[in-house]
Amino acid sequence: MVPIPLHPLRRLERGYDQARLLADGVAEGLGLEFAELLRRTRATPPQGSPGVASRAANTRGAFAGRRGIPPWSGAGRWRGADAILIDDVMTSGSTLREASRALRRMGLRPVVLAVVARAGRRR
Repeated sequence: MVPIPLHPLRRLERGYDQARLLADGVAEGLGLEFAELLRRTRATPPQGSPGVASRAANTRGAFAGRRGIPPWSGAGRWRGADAILIDDVMTSGSTLREASRALRRMGLRPVVLAVVARAGRRR
């Protein structure tokens, strides 16, 4: 169970990391391993505000393996493992797509993307 990480400044601003709390609770409830394998490489604007075309650009390259888990190490004991990537809200899917790419670069197989809510399209 891998949460989508917040940028450290946003986490400090909020005082909590909602995806981390969700992933930790779900992992505990299902008896799965919780692993904070990802980090944000840069701050990104909230995905709810920009247009769809710019959402992909906002998140492109925004995730990497946490320090101490370099991609060339194959993510240690997680190499080849299935990963459940979890976030609170999905807007366009760009954040989950980019985080999933980062996990694949580390040798994991993200097979499930889990979210609590899906933002609706405006009419």
